[in-house]
Amino acid sequence: MPEKGEDDFYTVYAKPDEWVLEKLLKYKTRTELWGDLPVRLKYIDEKK
Repeated sequence: MPEKGEDDFYTVYAKPDEWVLEKLLKYKTRTELWGDLPVRLKYIDEKK
């Protein structure tokens, strides 16, 4: 139940988004990854 205005989405993505997967494979630590997280998902961007 959202308490601070956030939305809960109950969607399971069987195939990981390409941009997210690319970043997870590129960096070895969370600190490195944190500075370069994608701000949007490729599959959503392609629908536009």
